[in-house]
This record gives sequence, structure tokens and C-alpha cells, in this order.
Amino acid sequence: MIAEVESGAPIQEIRRAHERAVNEWSAFGVPTFVVDGRAAFVRIMSRPDGDAAVARRNVEGVLELFDSLPDLNEFKFTTPRSLS
Repeated sequence: MIAEVESGAPIQEIRRAHERAVNEWSAFGVPTFVVDGRAAFVRIMSRPDGDAAVARRNVEGVLELFDSLPDLNEFKFTTPRSLS
């Protein structure tokens, strides 16, 4: 694994993937979801902290928006919810 990293191949692949995302979908941040040729940057306000169910729910919710509300362009809370 160390030899592979030292070869520079992984960073070159990351660069190619990044440049493709920028060129094909105008990606500008992470995570950018691409579904059926449509791309959306999604900012999730909390981390799952190792909870796979929370991570899965967040991703599935984003994908559901792609399917159920294809004309939704922007959805943003004016203030973040309290984490207390």
C-alpha cells in the first residue's frame, strides 16, 4: 500500500475524478450527488458520528428529494437548528 501511495497514482486518480466532476457537473463542493446526469451540492448540518443508520438516512433523504421534487432548486434553513 505504501508503494502505491508513493507512486502518486492515488492522488492522480483523485485529481482526474475531481476535474471530471467540475467539467461535467460544475461540482464545487463535497458532497455533490449526481443522479441521472443532474448534480446537487448538499450541505448536511451534522455528522453521523459513526452511526451508520443516521448516515444512511441522510443519503437516502437526499436521493428521495432527487426523485420526488425534481424542480426543487434550493432549500436552506435561515438558521441552523439548535444541537442542544
